[in-house]
Amino acid sequence: MGKVSIKGDAKNVTKAMKEVLSIVQCHHSSVLEPDKVHEELDIEAWQRPYVIGKGGTEIRHIRDTFGTEIYLADDKSLDDTSWIVGKQDKVEGAKAYIEKLLETVEGKRPKADDE
Repeated sequence: MGKVSIKGDAKNVTKAMKEVLSIVQCHHSSVLEPDKVHEELDIEAWQRPYVIGKGGTEIRHIRDTFGTEIYLADDKSLDDTSWIVGKQDKVEGAKAYIEKLLETVEGKRPKADDE
């Protein structure tokens, strides 16, 4: 990852740093998109293919139905947290849908030796 320099008075530099970190981590900034929110999702690596679906059909369906953006963690992510970004009510709907989807695939969880 490249370097970012922020110059200015201490108060504004701190605020700017917070927003840059929010964009990098959550794919969202409340300053740039005040009408949107972000919510974290805990999706384990083995569950991601089910959220994506064959050829990306499931994740496209979720994005189109709820009008949200879904950012799934991968090997390049800062951590294992996935994110939903959009309007509050749409994010809540997408999160509920994904949580229900994850419940339906729980029986397919790999055994500890398979992970």
